[in-house]
Amino acid sequence: MPSRQEMRQLQHAAGLGDAGSQRTLALCFLEGDGVELDFHEAVRLLSLAAGQGDALAEATLGRCHRDGEGVEQEDWFKAVYWFRRAAAQGDAGAIHDLALCFLTGSGIARNETEAVRLFHLAAEQGHVNAQNSLGICYSEGDGCEQDYRKAAHWWQLAAEQGLVVAQSSLARCYLTGEGVLYDLDKATHWSRLAAEQGAAIAQFNVGIAYSSGEGMPKDDFEAVCCFRLAAAQGDIEGQYTLGHCYIHGRGVSQDYDEAARWLRLAADQGLDMAQHNLGLCHAGGEGLLQNFSEAARYYRLVADQGFPSSQFHLGEMLIRATPVDERVPTDPRAGAKLLSRVVQCEGAEHEPLRLKALELLRKHADQGEVVAACCIGCGAHHRRMTKCSKCHTARFCSSECIKRMWPTHRPSCQRWQAEGSKSELVARFR
Repeated sequence: MPSRQEMRQLQHAAGLGDAGSQRTLALCFLEGDGVELDFHEAVRLLSLAAGQGDALAEATLGRCHRDGEGVEQEDWFKAVYWFRRAAAQGDAGAIHDLALCFLTGSGIARNETEAVRLFHLAAEQGHVNAQNSLGICYSEGDGCEQDYRKAAHWWQLAAEQGLVVAQSSLARCYLTGEGVLYDLDKATHWSRLAAEQGAAIAQFNVGIAYSSGEGMPKDDFEAVCCFRLAAAQGDIEGQYTLGHCYIHGRGVSQDYDEAARWLRLAADQGLDMAQHNLGLCHAGGEGLLQNFSEAARYYRLVADQGFPSSQFHLGEMLIRATPVDERVPTDPRAGAKLLSRVVQCEGAEHEPLRLKALELLRKHADQGEVVAACCIGCGAHHRRMTKCSKCHTARFCSSECIKRMWPTHRPSCQRWQAEGSKSELVARFR
């Protein structure tokens, strides 16, 4: 902060028309440094200095027009005008800001190639934000050919200057091996630097490192501390993971109330796993009053996104395969339709759930109007299906499905034969 005497000298010089003093005094008014904050006075002084060709004043005046500070309203066209003038004098900040205008098409026709060229000019002058922006362009292929190696190079330069977002991006490169050789130690190193500056995603990544013991000594307590820091900043993964830790008592004492609180925050941001787990909490009365209606609501949110576990639990509730209260209306056709979607899931990880869904469909075959039968091999449904010749329960759409599913179907087939089941497998309901 300038002293009173320095401020008087600065005001005197500015009054005499010295561009440097006008610009410096304007910055004081913009920041409230030694004077009261006054954006309008700042813009007046910047206009005087910019009119004399002061590059920094031109660039700063452009930002005022861009952000609507000290002017009637945002004006991207005027911002571009002043950025161009400052950029022509080689001001790295103005070159970067002009590049952003070209990249987004703000105040000027969109031109991603020109944006990358300008980012290069500023980045080569050591402008840290330009280096980071150039890394993003190469990573995503905006205005240039996608090149993870070049992306990592520019992020490295920005990270070494302490830019937290570049440190987080570089850590991700080392973690995924994109543009650099996979190196967990380096990934952890850059994540820790970013985390120490308060970057939520980096705090979450350091928490994962502590939790897994990869790149850091395994320490569930430290992991929870990192997850909490990230979650407090609204990081959706941090909120969900912290809730998960409270559910299982990992690194903290088991606390369903706290678990539900953090899961709800993540669920409200749309995270499917959080919504599903919050549904489980409502259904089981864990950390929340048991509320099947709320459980169904959360299950439905995730079921609509194709999440098999939520489809299964909601299907269970609708066909009344599990006890629920009257606030969840019985709808066997909708329930069976959800269960049939689970039947169609592929992958070994879904096989236990898939078999449970098949069993429920068989047991509740008489609920609702059957409009089609589901092939237990591929989940397809047709008016004409082939019944298993042994159990007369399972249906198949083709001989290929029969051959493919026989090893999986055989235990159920033998059990159903022993039970003398005469029910038919229900798959699709309107």
